[in-house]
Amino acid sequence: MSLFGKKENRTLTGTVSVTNGSTTVTGTGTAFLTEVKPGWVLNVGSQRFVVKRVVSNTSLTVHAASSTTASGQTATITEVPVWLKDSDKLFVYGVDTTEAAVNKISPGWVLVKPYTGAVKELVVTNPGTGLATPPTVTITGGTYTVQATAVASVQNGKITKITVTNPGSYSGTVPPTASITRASYSFNTGTAVNSANETITITGHGFVTGDAFQYSKNSGTVNIGLTEGTYYAIVVNANTIKVATSYANALAGIAVDLTATGNETHVIYGVQPTATVVMSGKFGRKRREVLVSMKVSAAEMGDRENTEFPNS
Repeated sequence: MSLFGKKENRTLTGTVSVTNGSTTVTGTGTAFLTEVKPGWVLNVGSQRFVVKRVVSNTSLTVHAASSTTASGQTATITEVPVWLKDSDKLFVYGVDTTEAAVNKISPGWVLVKPYTGAVKELVVTNPGTGLATPPTVTITGGTYTVQATAVASVQNGKITKITVTNPGSYSGTVPPTASITRASYSFNTGTAVNSANETITITGHGFVTGDAFQYSKNSGTVNIGLTEGTYYAIVVNANTIKVATSYANALAGIAVDLTATGNETHVIYGVQPTATVVMSGKFGRKRREVLVSMKVSAAEMGDRENTEFPNS
């Protein structure tokens, strides 16, 4: 129990839903008209909203838009003093004698908490090469309630854009990171290599001429004329490439002599795509919550509009 006494975090009837970027809160089986008033604080999961307008028993609006999408959520309401500024209603908490003794806190102290946030965008730092289809984008890490998701778009074998499909909900100061699968093509050293034409058959590859790639023997020992490392593609058609030792040679069409031999599976990997996660809002920053004292006990709050809460 704190500044708002028994009127703090009272559970509302029914459940609520919020949508990322929207200031509308929709209720199911709720009674907003009788249980909520403008200026009070609505608590939905880790988010806190100041109520702007109660539209009906199943709809209300808040001052700040939601940073995530969630449905079927149990919500609570905090009846705050009406004279507080909206910006203060989310960050000012009180302590009474009982609470101070139990939690070893004192009036006048400042509680510091990190802001929550969401994934705003993924900035492509390397578009990769050889991507015939959009790669899988996986967002991991961070402290989250909902982990974010995203999908990539490709053109000419490279990522052109990554779209955030769910921004997620994060707390703490460490943002999540993104990993992206790279293009990978296996081929048989005896049947896919053409010694006469110096080509390798890779059905449906995503390379364009000049693209770099990594060649691997995949723990094999057969020598087809290549050593493990970086080469460059000379595209013959959608299913066939030649191999060059440099970007300039690839553009000039100067290919490496290849030998079809053995029966091993070797692998060509496209350049690894990478992206940086950018967080929205004030994520990573901290907010100050000032603890104030009360002249009356929490059980005797009475008319909150006329009750003083002086700083100690």
